[in-house]
Amino acid sequence: MTESQRRNLRAVTAMFIAATLCAAIWGRMTSSRAEGAALAAEAALDDVALQAREFGRLRAERAVVEERPRPEPDLVARLESQLQAAGIAPRAMAQLNSGAPSPLGRESGYRRRTVGVTIEGVSPEQAARFLLNWRAAEPLWSVRSVRLQHDARQNGGGETAYTCFVTLENVHLAQPAEAAS
Repeated sequence: MTESQRRNLRAVTAMFIAATLCAAIWGRMTSSRAEGAALAAEAALDDVALQAREFGRLRAERAVVEERPRPEPDLVARLESQLQAAGIAPRAMAQLNSGAPSPLGRESGYRRRTVGVTIEGVSPEQAARFLLNWRAAEPLWSVRSVRLQHDARQNGGGETAYTCFVTLENVHLAQPAEAAS
């Protein structure tokens, strides 16, 4: 073998070793990224599983039914009080839709009343505090649904603001005038 052939062989061998090292390093980097993505996906899956268990627990909860007439009509004042307790200005309650009590079954002496509340410009933490306060202070009113909608603006604290749509439900014993309707 001539000297130039030996040089060429050494150059080819060096290039082969360099290519092998590059491939190994690339594979390790790709593997690290894949492991990181897998860990992130696993954490997200754990979060979803936790939320699903909480959703199932809440769905299985029964509405509190008392053998007493429907709640007093000071609902707006009670809502405003719980908003304030959660650090939300009462004026954030943009809308209140209160349905008339409806029969709970054909022969039942009970009525169901559903109320929709729209609260604007709140953070998720404020919405959660309001719901916790409401649940503790008003056990006869069950929270049936909650939806947060992202707003383009920010609230007073510089946080991203949301509009919170809450549906509340109360099941109560019908009053004689109410049972006739």
